[in-house]
Amino acid sequence: PKFEIYNEFTAKISYLKPYQVLALNRGESLGILNIKIEKTEKTFEGIAFHYARILKTKYPFAEQLLAGFEKGYEALFSSVENEIRANLSETGEDDAIKTFQTNLEKLLMTKPEYGKNILAIDPGYAAGCKIAFLDNLGNPKDFTKIYLHKKTEAKAILQLFLKKYSPDVIIVGNGTGSKETVELLQEITSKDIFIVNESGASVYSASKIAQEEFPDLDSLDRGTISLGRRFIDPLSELVKVPVGSIGVGLYQHDVPAKKLEEQLGNVVEDVVNEIGINVNAASSYVLNYISGIDKRLAKKIFNNRPYKSRIDLKKQMTAKTYEQAIGFLRIPESEEKLDNTDIHPEQYDLAKFVIAEFDGENLQEFFDKNIEKLKKLYDDVNIGTLEFILDSYKNAGIEKRTISTHKKAGIAKDATEIKEGDVVEGIVKNVVAFGAFVDIGLKNDGLVHISQITDRFIKDPNEVLEVGQDVKVKVLKIEGGKISLGMREI
Repeated sequence: PKFEIYNEFTAKISYLKPYQVLALNRGESLGILNIKIEKTEKTFEGIAFHYARILKTKYPFAEQLLAGFEKGYEALFSSVENEIRANLSETGEDDAIKTFQTNLEKLLMTKPEYGKNILAIDPGYAAGCKIAFLDNLGNPKDFTKIYLHKKTEAKAILQLFLKKYSPDVIIVGNGTGSKETVELLQEITSKDIFIVNESGASVYSASKIAQEEFPDLDSLDRGTISLGRRFIDPLSELVKVPVGSIGVGLYQHDVPAKKLEEQLGNVVEDVVNEIGINVNAASSYVLNYISGIDKRLAKKIFNNRPYKSRIDLKKQMTAKTYEQAIGFLRIPESEEKLDNTDIHPEQYDLAKFVIAEFDGENLQEFFDKNIEKLKKLYDDVNIGTLEFILDSYKNAGIEKRTISTHKKAGIAKDATEIKEGDVVEGIVKNVVAFGAFVDIGLKNDGLVHISQITDRFIKDPNEVLEVGQDVKVKVLKIEGGKISLGMREI
């Protein structure tokens, strides 16, 4: 049973981990567990001794004081119990959000793979495997379906699609039938195959956003497109999925939706503003996370693409919004190289002077020598401004997202082919308070417990691991579909 570990579970309140509190709460809400704070003679005496110290008296109390204390104890115990549990739950929720924030940031920083033609496959048995071909801009061009139990027919359909469209890569969702789909593909092609996490794809496919994007397609086709686009640009696609449905974190479904969305929305906004957005390639849903841009303006900007320069964007927004947002918007196609940097147009004159005149030697000396000229070009200039300009210009057009969380399919594995003691490669999919889940190519991810991550003491697995990280792990135990992994002995 899922909550067997909590059968006859007892712990001091101060020793409870936040994730344990949320697990106990969930078990109780499902009617599986009965949770209560102990109300025993020992509890009574412990509180009495504490109360005695406050009153600067001794316990046992005098008869009348004891009687009053007992009445108060009985009357207030339930209320105090509720308050304690509410505080524990709030701490658990805050910790769950913090865990999700860390993992979500790493996931959204997954490296994009622009400019590739994609064959995307959403695997399945009963309903078949949905297939979509996406061009190098992520636009769906054709669809088909295969059934894994009709192997000969499935191969013929796949070979026809591969010959017709010659995709650069093949993307397969990690759901039911993924292993069999990969095996089938490997029998007929040597093209690269990548496994993409399906979490939230079905939620997106039935959402209002998906219906607006593809009003003439059914939900299965929309979900397949989403899988392919997650490989092309994970950030642009994942912002369309309700944050609670993205598969990173722990017990996020036990956190109030409004509280979760508010906090995680801030993470998405921070990531978008950190990396900058190619306005000619971004969806309106990504643009909506740029500072100063609301949904209405995001759609307006999107519908009037393409733009040749940042100046073109002035026509779409107010002067105030332009000033606030333009530094986060990139236009790689612009003849003005600064349009593809973090540098704000207000600083262009300053930037051009610094780039042209600074010899790369002593920046402080250059600043002191040219202070009057620099001030005329940009009144608020300081040495930090020059450092920012030089760094931004140096990194113009360089993608800040460099780590891929997608797993390249090797020879398909079965759980029976992996045994205890084997050392295998994997990708970290989720980091939680008690360890990390690692994809080693099987249906279920394995768990590296925090005690098995490193030889040194760590309080938080995030000190060592992050989502998307490539790792080598040792298989410690396989039991009932659960896989225990270790890293200490490698």
